[in-house]
Amino acid sequence: MKLRYFFILAFSVVCSRSAVAQWHSDSTTNTPVCTASGIQDAAQSCSDGANGVIVAWEDHRSGNGWDIWAQRLDANGNPMWGQNGAPVCRVGNSDQRYPLIASDGSGGAYIVWEDNRTTANGIDLYGQHLSSSGARTYDTSGVAVAVAVRDQNNAAITSDGFGNAFVAWEDNRSTSSPTRPDIYMNKLTSSGAAWGSSGALKINQSSQQRGPRLCEDGSGGCVLAWQTSSTIPQSIWASRISSGGSILWGTQGCNVYIGSVSTNLSRNIDLRRDGSEFMIAWEETTSAGQEIRANRLQMDSTKDWYSPADITWGFAGDQINPKVFSDDSAGSGTFTNPGLLVLFENYTGGTSVEMVRVLPNGADLVPRAGTNFFDVCAVTGGQATPVGAKVGSGILMAAWEDARNGANDSAIYAQCVDIAPRRYFPIAGTSSLWGQPIRTSTSTESRNVSLVPTTNGAIAVWEDNRNGNWDIYAQLVFKNGTLPVEMASFNATAHGPKVDLNWQTASEQSNAGFVIERRLADQSSSFESVQSFESNPALHGHGPTSVTHYYSAVDYPKSAGTYEYRIIDVALDGSRTEHPSERVEVSQVMANGFAVMQNQPNPMTDHATISFTLERASMVDLTLMDVLGRVVAQPLVHQFFAAGGHATGFDLTQLNRKIASGTYLYRLTASDPSTGSILWQNDRAMTMQIVK
Repeated sequence: MKLRYFFILAFSVVCSRSAVAQWHSDSTTNTPVCTASGIQDAAQSCSDGANGVIVAWEDHRSGNGWDIWAQRLDANGNPMWGQNGAPVCRVGNSDQRYPLIASDGSGGAYIVWEDNRTTANGIDLYGQHLSSSGARTYDTSGVAVAVAVRDQNNAAITSDGFGNAFVAWEDNRSTSSPTRPDIYMNKLTSSGAAWGSSGALKINQSSQQRGPRLCEDGSGGCVLAWQTSSTIPQSIWASRISSGGSILWGTQGCNVYIGSVSTNLSRNIDLRRDGSEFMIAWEETTSAGQEIRANRLQMDSTKDWYSPADITWGFAGDQINPKVFSDDSAGSGTFTNPGLLVLFENYTGGTSVEMVRVLPNGADLVPRAGTNFFDVCAVTGGQATPVGAKVGSGILMAAWEDARNGANDSAIYAQCVDIAPRRYFPIAGTSSLWGQPIRTSTSTESRNVSLVPTTNGAIAVWEDNRNGNWDIYAQLVFKNGTLPVEMASFNATAHGPKVDLNWQTASEQSNAGFVIERRLADQSSSFESVQSFESNPALHGHGPTSVTHYYSAVDYPKSAGTYEYRIIDVALDGSRTEHPSERVEVSQVMANGFAVMQNQPNPMTDHATISFTLERASMVDLTLMDVLGRVVAQPLVHQFFAAGGHATGFDLTQLNRKIASGTYLYRLTASDPSTGSILWQNDRAMTMQIVK
């Protein structure tokens, strides 16, 4: 049967542009957040709510004091707010420094910083709200968050989960003792500072309150924790604050922990919400050095464990910088809560990154108490200042500064660990014994890394001096340890009823293969998968590789119109990354009936794709023959397909015999899936050229 077309228009439109994602798969390249002149420092980051990241930093590009700038990178690593970010605050020659950032839940962020524009006051706090486009919604100079005599500093910030943010800080305005800070707070909304230009007093115990930490409570309020020297020894306290600012846990909060020895000082708190509970960890100074403890608090301030979990009790050296996360386990009996994963820095002559899991009873540890910690990374040279992000149930990604190549050649590494515990990295092709290199460069330094979780992993952000001054860089890391497929180009071209799809990768890591998705360009319909590496060998990935690879496929839409096509790369662990789409106008469609098209590419080596149409649902067999009609391979394809246009791939390397170079013929047979009777077979075999 001859191929027939239904001509709707007598022309086709070619749509082609370069679609370049900014995430790189090379740890020496990375994605620049800001590389402007001068120094960019003190970077802080938060999620944009759409698998991207928003970063704020202090910036010295003007040369007239420090300013605050910010940038948003989308899920593909593309900068959304200009090449080197958007200004947040620039006020004359005064300094705006040490920004904090929290998501507004709508693609924007609240940013708060220390500000000395009013020198008579000392250090004040100002804030700004940026919309999803990077526009400042307050006055361009910001809104006063805490303007009062003396210093207001050492602040903390958290989203409230309802589009607003809470800020807490150490405040020295008290006339009775200017060196005895209290804890003040304010709330930022889209309209400004809800509790006035100087904030509201929350905690004024005797002596000093320092190191406030915040997390949202899931109900529009927050939990505030701090260290106080109003007790001997210095202890840890907390209070829950309502959305309106009321203190819900006593008049001055509740005591979380106080040591038994007067010299045991508790400090350096980490705080997170886990469902209807709050996880808290801290350091305690002992005669043996710095130790780490942790506990869980319920909504009414009740402690899950009467005595806190002794994470590192009795070990030599210092264990510092705790980061606490849920292990997502299921408790039972008396302890219905999950356990904890506590990440920390261990210093016993050298530094390393370690983890301990606390089981739901708060007493049993993994590894077992008294044995060694679980090494997240312990490579000679030193690993310091770890941060973490949950990337799955019971799965934690950690990142840290790494000096394994020397103090003046510091890098950023990452590791994924779970509750077993076990390490997920390295992957094939990496040289690290423990950890995946995120940022590596010769004789340069990186520091102050943060992690923002995404659907399939996390985005790391850090400060970097590879260009001779401190800049800000970022990198997407998948939870299997891979860096993204780096797409160099993607083109979609219509030729009659056929759409040719061609793309090129600059590099790949752990790439299982590609999925092609299509939808009508009016966006009222959702994307649907039209081809996949699982059924088309031509779409198999080549990762890990830094060599350029070219891919192609064809598709036959069922009706004329404007279509969007996009490529999805799928990692070995199933993580999916969407690349920017391409539009194409299809002006012709294939008529009803049976037909088979020329294989693409032709000539071919091992992989090819053949397009065909079916008048009705059929079992399709594809047979390869030599020029004399003798069967060489049957079937190349044996699969059920619905009625309509299709494209299927095959892989000659999967055959039991080697196919030599030469000219071959192929025949497609469509059979009734119920009876096995032949519905159609191309009467003239198609010619295929194979070149090895």
